[in-house]
Amino acid sequence: MSSEFTPRIYGKYYLIDRIAVGGMAEVYAARSFSTGGFAKTLVIKRILERYSTDAAFVSMFIDEAKISVGLQHGNVVQVYDFGKIKDSYYLAMEWVDGRDIKRLFSKLSRRKEVMPVDFALYIAHEACKALQYAHNLSDLSGTPMGIVHQDISPSNLVLSFNGQVKVVDFGIAATQALTNEAKDGINWGKVQYVAPERLRSKRATPRSDLFSLGVVLHEMLTGRGLFRAREPKQSARRILAGDYPPPSAFNPNVSPELDRMVARALALDPKDRFVDAGDMQEALFTHMDQRNPQLVQRSISLLMQELFGEERKIQMARLEHGSRVAQEFHETLGDVFDAEDRLGNRGIVPLGPELLEALGRKASDPTDVPMAPGVEPVVPNTGPSGLLGGSGQTGGASGSISDPLSSTMSGPLSASMSGALSGPLSGPLDGEGYRADPGDFRRPYSDARKPDGRPRPSVQGSRPQALEPESSTGRAPL
Repeated sequence: MSSEFTPRIYGKYYLIDRIAVGGMAEVYAARSFSTGGFAKTLVIKRILERYSTDAAFVSMFIDEAKISVGLQHGNVVQVYDFGKIKDSYYLAMEWVDGRDIKRLFSKLSRRKEVMPVDFALYIAHEACKALQYAHNLSDLSGTPMGIVHQDISPSNLVLSFNGQVKVVDFGIAATQALTNEAKDGINWGKVQYVAPERLRSKRATPRSDLFSLGVVLHEMLTGRGLFRAREPKQSARRILAGDYPPPSAFNPNVSPELDRMVARALALDPKDRFVDAGDMQEALFTHMDQRNPQLVQRSISLLMQELFGEERKIQMARLEHGSRVAQEFHETLGDVFDAEDRLGNRGIVPLGPELLEALGRKASDPTDVPMAPGVEPVVPNTGPSGLLGGSGQTGGASGSISDPLSSTMSGPLSASMSGALSGPLSGPLDGEGYRADPGDFRRPYSDARKPDGRPRPSVQGSRPQALEPESSTGRAPL
């Protein structure tokens, strides 16, 4: 991956920044243009060519993509388009201005803080809305589609800067099972979120997703990896043994009733779990602060802006620069469909003088537009990504997928949620090996509530306070 990205044409889209490269796909921030000055920011997930020649992978990917395109719900990252350019298939997806839960875990852990209980309940509650919708979706004839996500994990739950929760990568888990990172139909890189029945080689059901969400909820309440271990098989053994403590063992703010609710979601026998996602959603609501949920959403928004405000500014500068280059080329080239016809099926074409010559145009090179202040070359980083189907290099615009210039991809996309393991239980969800002493409970995020229970503002004037950027690279890390 080059350290500096040149915007380029990809079919009818302009790729304005590279977000990540992983085991299954390359992911780009992109712009599309239409008549009357219409423009939209989105994400292009381009399947790597080595998988585009695999007949079994392509067949399953097409089937799963058809499902993804049909999902339309406020808590689901929408897939707009699916197609093939040259030898590679792609998905065009909604851009979400936010970060995935995995990134949030890492930020809070470095500050030795844990997510407030009402934040965790709200996030799980919103995710249940998405699951209930997808699990009960029928086709036009009224036949149930039988959709199961199969990869509910922190990297596939995206939290926007306005506090919205989005589930990403519906329909992709089955194709991920055919990649090099998977074995026996299971993505072993994320085995700590796999339901026990799947580890026993049984078919995934909607209740399998509820188990996975139960694991994420436990981790949000405690700030610790529940089934994480040094070896994937060790994680699998713990899941099959039901080897886990209640959340209250690490967080005194968790009530016994909430402990029992989490235990029900994590039941080894699917029949002992919640009937469906709607049932779990109702149970979560009974434990939530009965104030207006919009107040919780606002508090989450303030926290997100405090934790990620500086890197978000850098990300937006990169996207603004790439969008400006694409806009100038679009104005020079005219209708991108016309340009595509004359270019032929050539795949990704960099924006530059050579492109203009190929199209019979002459103009100054729009790539001479100066970089925005604070924009630095991308420094590749490695880490697993839910949206990429395995380990990969990440860089460029930060990953989550709705429109940042008007917001995973996962991606959402995220940096590694690594942490030390010691003893029978998993360590904290951080990237720097922090471990609390036995019995040490990391303080909750202190600015979320005033003593009277009302949200505590974390702003001066009308602008959120922002932390100093973690990285000296100047990029927006994933």
